[in-house]
Amino acid sequence: HHIDVCNNLSLLTTNEEDNSCLHKLWLCLFKDQSFLPFEYQDIATSSVPVTNIKARKYSCRFPFSREIIDQIEPVLSKVILNSREEKSHVFHETVDALKNLSFCEYISNVPPELSSDFYKRYLHDYINNLSLPFDEKIIESVQKMLQVAFTTIANTFEPAITSGEPFPLINGIAAVHVAYNTMEKEIFWLAELSDGFPELPSTLQETDILSSEKVIFHLIAVKYVTQKLAPERKQWDAESTKTWVLDFH
Repeated sequence: HHIDVCNNLSLLTTNEEDNSCLHKLWLCLFKDQSFLPFEYQDIATSSVPVTNIKARKYSCRFPFSREIIDQIEPVLSKVILNSREEKSHVFHETVDALKNLSFCEYISNVPPELSSDFYKRYLHDYINNLSLPFDEKIIESVQKMLQVAFTTIANTFEPAITSGEPFPLINGIAAVHVAYNTMEKEIFWLAELSDGFPELPSTLQETDILSSEKVIFHLIAVKYVTQKLAPERKQWDAESTKTWVLDFH
C-alpha cells in the first residue's frame, strides 16, 4: 500500500495557515483501518507521483483523495442505477449513501467555515485524476475549464459553494462527482471538436455553460466551430447552404 501516492505525505509537512485541520484529517483517515486496511509492515512509503491513466504527474491537495474517489464512484453508480429522478435527487441520495462510508465521519468533522478551501482541494485532485481524452498541449486549459464547469454545476446542488457561506464538506465532495456525471458525455464531444480547434477549452472558460440548469457548453462549442468554419457570404442561397452543411458534417 502506497501512502505517498500523488505525494500524499507532503500534506503533513505543509505550514500554511489552517493546515492543522488538514493534518488532523490526514491522520484520522490514515488510522482508520476500515478506510485503509493494511498491515503497517506492508506499507510502501516510496513516492508515487503518477497515478492517473494518462500518466500525468500531479501532487494531491486533499488527503487520500485517490482512495476517497475510488470509494465514492461505486456508490454514485448504484444511486444512478436505482434512480430515474433529476440530478438534484441523485445528489441528495448520494450524500445520504456516503454517510455509510467510514471516511465520512472525518469529513464531517471539518469545520463548515473551512469547507470552501477543502472543496477546492478535492476538486483539484478529482480533475487531475480524470483520464481526459485531450491533447497534452491543451490539457491545462481543459482542466481550468472543468474547474469552472464543475463548480457551476455543483453550485446548483449546494449554493454555498460559491456564496462564501459555510456548508457541509461532504455536500461539496458529492457535488463534484455528480457534476462530472452530468457532463461526462459532453466532455468527450468537446475532445473531438478540440482536435481541430485546440483553443476551444480556453474559450469556454469565459462562457456561461448553464441555461435553466441544463449543461449547454457543448452547444456553445458547436456554435463556435460553425462560426469559425462558415465562409463569409453576404447572401446564402439554398444550394450553397446545402453544400456547406454537407461539408461541415
